[in-house]
Amino acid sequence: MRSVPLAVGTLTMSLCACGRAERRPDSASGSAMSAGSSATAAPATSTPAAPALSISQLEGTWHGKSFDETSDSVRATWTLTAPSDTTKWVTRFTNGPSVQVHVISVAGDSAVAEMGPYKSVSRKGQMMKARFVTRVHGDTLVGTYEMRPVAKPDSVFRGRLTAVRGH
Repeated sequence: MRSVPLAVGTLTMSLCACGRAERRPDSASGSAMSAGSSATAAPATSTPAAPALSISQLEGTWHGKSFDETSDSVRATWTLTAPSDTTKWVTRFTNGPSVQVHVISVAGDSAVAEMGPYKSVSRKGQMMKARFVTRVHGDTLVGTYEMRPVAKPDSVFRGRLTAVRGH
């Protein structure tokens, strides 16, 4: 069985990966620089790191939608209530259950959380477990999720989510 943390780690690595400029030989001399050269290497430019995400940025009521990975069709609508006490986070699905959310980590620019088992509103009432990774952009929450049926944990349904902070 593939580990969900591997997928999260892969996502994190792909977001954080950066390349290094490679020194190539000078076409005229066949070397990177001649021994007596006084030229200096230009400083590498880098994108500033995103500010660290905090629980206070996640606090509030979020009204959201979940989509399949490859479609713009809405699979579920929901409201996430996220107080400062992360043990009290709850997702309420429209026409479905209320599910306790377990915050796994808030680090870097992302929050990772899990839910379940719960009765899915998008998968014909199957009992599911879900793990999602989210980021905050002002009053918008965006992210990805993986759902696994409890009875068949090797099956994986992936998607994306978006939410706006309620007022």
